[in-house]
Amino acid sequence: GRPKLGVLLAVSDFPMVSLGLRAVIDAAPDMYVVAEIEDRETLLQQIERSAVDVVVTECLLQNSCGRMTFQTIEAVRAAKPAVKILALACQSGSEQFSLALRAGADGFLTREAQRADVVNAIRCIANGQTQSLSRCTISSSAPSSPPPSTAARPTSAPRMSSARAA
Repeated sequence: GRPKLGVLLAVSDFPMVSLGLRAVIDAAPDMYVVAEIEDRETLLQQIERSAVDVVVTECLLQNSCGRMTFQTIEAVRAAKPAVKILALACQSGSEQFSLALRAGADGFLTREAQRADVVNAIRCIANGQTQSLSRCTISSSAPSSPPPSTAARPTSAPRMSSARAA
C-alpha cells in the first residue's frame, strides 16, 4: 500500500490541542505523528531529517518566544517547499486566514473543526487538493486572496481552504 503521511505537530501553546490532534491523527490508518515541536529551530531541523509530509501549526498573530508564527510558515516554505502546511486558527476570522495563506500555508482550519475535518484537511493538502467546508477539489491555481464567500461572513461551520497565495 501507500506509505503513511508523516505529520509534524507544531502547536506548543495549546497542549490539549496537541494531545487531541495526536489522538485523531494516530487513529487514522493512513497517517501518523512524526513529532511534536516547540520552537522554530527544532521544527526546521525536524523537517530536514524526517519524513514529514504535513506540518500542522497554530496560527497566532502575536510573535513571542516558542510560538509558531507567520514568519515560521514562511521559513518552512523556504526550507522545504514540498512540505504542506495546515494552519489552525484560534479565532474564526478572515484576517488569520488571509495572513496564513499569504505566508505560504496550504490550508487553514478553524477551531470548530471536527475529527473528520482535521483528517480530511491533512489528506486534501497532502494530495495537492483544496478543501472548502468538507469537500475536496483539485486546485489549479492559487488566488491572491481568500474567496469573499469564505472570508466575509462568520460561521460556526469548520472552514478549510488550501489555495496557497503566490
